[in-house]
Amino acid sequence: MPQFFAQEIKGKVRNDEEARERRLTEIGDALRSTQGEATVRTAFQSHIDSMEEFLNKHQIEARSVIGRDLKFERFLASRVKALSDPETIRRHARSLTFASMPDIWTDGSAVKEFESSFFEDVAYRAAGTNQHRVVKSILFRLDDESLTTGEDLAEAFKTSIAEDHWTDSDWEE
Repeated sequence: MPQFFAQEIKGKVRNDEEARERRLTEIGDALRSTQGEATVRTAFQSHIDSMEEFLNKHQIEARSVIGRDLKFERFLASRVKALSDPETIRRHARSLTFASMPDIWTDGSAVKEFESSFFEDVAYRAAGTNQHRVVKSILFRLDDESLTTGEDLAEAFKTSIAEDHWTDSDWEE
């Protein structure tokens, strides 16, 4: 960006990120409260009930979701874990990263930042319902549903590659 706009834009971005960080922290605190997880489970069940009522009312046959409750429990556990970690909250609150263009091949901190952001992105996408082929392939290869953070995924990935190198067939989930 032109230097002329840098301070103004950086200030706005910083304020937005601080507001998102506060909100994510509040959500994490609420989830960890005495009633937090119970409230979320009740809301989830209420949503399921209302959808069943809607489908019945309109005579639409419902398709069951295999392992729905287990998937929800894993989703909830991963959110509680992520929203309990200040560094993860900071990363999720971040909208932009300002940096000079690094020579990634010789800049160790750039390599580390790229690697960290890559695995955080994989963790975020892994928790979603619409996973791209790359994410599916990585998760299939690691075969461990307890991996919910970028750090967990990075360590498991490094261990997996050290034990058996990655081949083209690993992308075919």
